[in-house]
Amino acid sequence: MPRYVQSAAGLANIPNRMDIIEAAALPTVTMNGAQLAELATRGRPRGTVLVTGAAANVGRSAVFAPKQGGWVVIAGVRKKQTEETKATEADRVIALDDEAAMKSLEPLDAVADTISGPSANQLIGKVKKGGVFASVLASPSNAAAHPDVRIETMEVKKAPATLVRMAEAVKGGNSRSLLDSVWRMPARRILQPRKALPAGSCCSYEELGCNRAGNHSLETRKV
Repeated sequence: MPRYVQSAAGLANIPNRMDIIEAAALPTVTMNGAQLAELATRGRPRGTVLVTGAAANVGRSAVFAPKQGGWVVIAGVRKKQTEETKATEADRVIALDDEAAMKSLEPLDAVADTISGPSANQLIGKVKKGGVFASVLASPSNAAAHPDVRIETMEVKKAPATLVRMAEAVKGGNSRSLLDSVWRMPARRILQPRKALPAGSCCSYEELGCNRAGNHSLETRKV
């Protein structure tokens, strides 16, 4: 069986007494959202940020992170998701498919976007001069018409400290929304081999590891 080398600097220890299956879901659930929020809000102590797709796993994490930093967070979802999204602990919820609600939306300091498309094209027009539009997907197709808005496209990076912080929040029950996100993930499948891939294929996945001291950790491996 092939072995792979991973720098210890890229690993994060699982908090004591945390369920290992739960921990296996954390990188996918929390890191995209946390790093997206950091990208959208960095350089400013606080302000108002709107998170699109806030009812989904990445969106929930993107709501949680800036709330901890004192930002006012607006959760953007579809009309049919407004009730369930109240559990995200956002300051308020807005229906992105409600034309009247979108027109009355106040100017924003930042947008953390997880869905792209028509909503993104509308929301960039709501960002203040000097504000940020950050996305896990792509910049809005009309970004060129808004030169005063800084566009940031996110790429997930190894950030063990962030992962540990989010893990501790889940473990401590500090966010019901994050807990819900973790248990929405098919975590056990993360630990299973990707049998459907053709021979010679390569993909990354999060795998539980254990160092010589017996401390469990999460790392990215290729299969």
